[in-house]
Amino acid sequence: MYCVDCGKEKQIFREGSCKECYLKQHSFSQAPVYIDIPICAHCGSLKYKSNWTTDSFQEILQRYARQQLHLSDELSEVTISFVYDTILDVFPLEIIINATLDGAPIQEKHTVTVRMRKNVCEVCSKMFGGYHEAIIQIRPYKKKLSKNTLEKLQDFIESHIYTIQQQGNRTLFISDMGEEHGGLDYFLSDKQSAYTIVKKTQEMFGGEITTSSKNVGMKDGKQLYKMTYLLRLYPFQSGDLISLKGTFFFVQRFSQTKIRLIHLQTWEEITKDIKELDHAIVHGGEELITWMILISQTETEVQVMHKETFTIQVLKKPKKMMFQTETVPVVELHQQRFIVPLFNDLQSSDETQEKNLN
Repeated sequence: MYCVDCGKEKQIFREGSCKECYLKQHSFSQAPVYIDIPICAHCGSLKYKSNWTTDSFQEILQRYARQQLHLSDELSEVTISFVYDTILDVFPLEIIINATLDGAPIQEKHTVTVRMRKNVCEVCSKMFGGYHEAIIQIRPYKKKLSKNTLEKLQDFIESHIYTIQQQGNRTLFISDMGEEHGGLDYFLSDKQSAYTIVKKTQEMFGGEITTSSKNVGMKDGKQLYKMTYLLRLYPFQSGDLISLKGTFFFVQRFSQTKIRLIHLQTWEEITKDIKELDHAIVHGGEELITWMILISQTETEVQVMHKETFTIQVLKKPKKMMFQTETVPVVELHQQRFIVPLFNDLQSSDETQEKNLN
């Protein structure tokens, strides 16, 4: 049969036209002239519909394009691809549509102008406005916290904030922080995350948590509260060397109101209530420890040498063991020398310690 359009003898596809002529005269897709994408001028997050997100630009662009692209219901086996060179405030986007129509493959292309519309997302708006739902207060038990302890606390808290943010919580940010009353203050935008962080800090550094709240109004018929989480640290921390009634201990870790100690002379593990240590003397932490070179050893004794003075000492081991290390941590307290139980990352298990040391 002859095509009514080109007059050539060809197989008729539709309406008296061959496939080539029919596809030339018909379009099966329609694209918008512009695609506008809101972008936060501060954090770079993108907005789709009513939500700001940190999803990739490629993913957001495809959502907008697919939402505004109109395809004929006659098409099947549709695939859509997008081509662009770079992301500018305004740039061209090529949309390529591959599909089949009554079994015949077709391809249509559209060029769309993408416009990036700068805005401020709700999170940045709150951040610049000093918004916060909770305050974490870290305070010393008595004396001002050392610079080293403050740095450890700051690194610990901010690493947990970063982890929660990386897990997808965009609402969490630090609106303010600073050193106050010998400790630290963190003003955080999300009170649930703030509570999680202060609990983690307590587990790591010890201390007692006091919670208080302040009514700041209503929203959607619900009372709104700002929370304050005060963590008052104990006068000692994990890794400290303390003495109680003339006996020396290594502070291993905390759990609520309990503390795990290691007897420096025997390496026996002891659990005590925090209140039992009100009169404990804190001698210091890792700054008191000297790493000495291991020269020789038996199951019950070790011979070590100071790295600078080359002084050789023979120390009694707290229990039968063989060190597989080149250096041994030693501390001198009140003219007594002890091997410090710093092995196996301070995990409390005789079995595990024996496995690592033998």
